[in-house]
Amino acid sequence: MAHVEDRWTRPAGGDGRGRVRTDRYGNGARWLAVWHEADGTRRRKAFTSKDAATAHLEHVGVQQREGTYVSPAASAVTVREVAERWFGEQVHQRASSLQTIRRRLDRTLLPVLGELRLSQPDRSAVQGAVTAWSKSSAPGTVRLTYVYLAGICTLAVEERRLVQTPCRRINLPADVDERVVPLRVEQVQALVDVADERYRSMFVLAAASGLRSGELRGRTWDRITATAGGGVVRVDRQLTRAAVREAGLGGR
Repeated sequence: MAHVEDRWTRPAGGDGRGRVRTDRYGNGARWLAVWHEADGTRRRKAFTSKDAATAHLEHVGVQQREGTYVSPAASAVTVREVAERWFGEQVHQRASSLQTIRRRLDRTLLPVLGELRLSQPDRSAVQGAVTAWSKSSAPGTVRLTYVYLAGICTLAVEERRLVQTPCRRINLPADVDERVVPLRVEQVQALVDVADERYRSMFVLAAASGLRSGELRGRTWDRITATAGGGVVRVDRQLTRAAVREAGLGGR
């Protein structure tokens, strides 16, 4: 049962009349709120007033009845611990995507928030981190890092380590849509002329199709079908750094 204990005094005798001072008299917070969790674990928290201790127990009782109670021990882990567990669950991601996630965790998210206890970052702390990241990183990088942080906090909520996620109503930097100006024909031709002969056809295909680098380097002849006056290029794969390493072709 939940109750409040007086740490400065105790009953004087068996009849319950009168109280005497304990060895703790005058030292530390006087009133101790004591409650039990669903698994029987005994929890305690000290307060300077009896009213505050009683109010805390009432709040804990409401949370336990509503199913929103979070154990202090569960939220005492660091953001880094939950982030690493979240990263380990990203088994559905491609190898290249995992590399991107790892970089954003190590270079952006964890240096700022990683060593904080999970219960420390509130909405203001998250907004402050996003604002700080925006001063040194591109908007897309900041938005991606925030998506990962939101995923980590969602996992914490699902594990009952947080009552709710602090990633709420966060203002993110706006993406700047820059107009893409295609190269002129003479510019493309100049690049083709100075390129290694092995890559000239790839330069031409890039200019004509707008394919990304990985998609270009992943083309093989079985993905190209000649047609009258042209051809059809099937884009269903790309060459990644991980694939290069697995094939023993070098690359970083």
